[in-house]
Amino acid sequence: MGVPPLIMVVEDDAGSRELLHYIITAALPSARVVDAPTVADALQLFRTLPLNVVITDYRLPDGTGIDVLQSIREVDTALPVLANSCNIDVAAQMLRAGATRFIPKPYDILQLCSWLRGLVGATAAVVLER
Repeated sequence: MGVPPLIMVVEDDAGSRELLHYIITAALPSARVVDAPTVADALQLFRTLPLNVVITDYRLPDGTGIDVLQSIREVDTALPVLANSCNIDVAAQMLRAGATRFIPKPYDILQLCSWLRGLVGATAAVVLER
């Protein structure tokens, strides 16, 4: 049996984090999920954990999801990062900053589950040093 996938949720809203946990564990029952409610927390976890996927909100208390994306992409261009927001106008900005996909809120749960399964399957064998 392989190592369970590790997914980081960068989201300051507790309700949204809880929903994402539910969706992730429905899609990937063996997945481990770590939370980062701020940009600073996300970057600390990114530097220290072997993440398989990152899901980041746009609006965070100490910056934006673009800050998270740019910092990740400076080190790792392959890590899948799913960006999300209720503001569809930021989708193009997040994709230009390096997001693998943009997920509008409210979530299309079936689509998100499908994307997570595909992304984790594609990265499960990859071990990156940061």
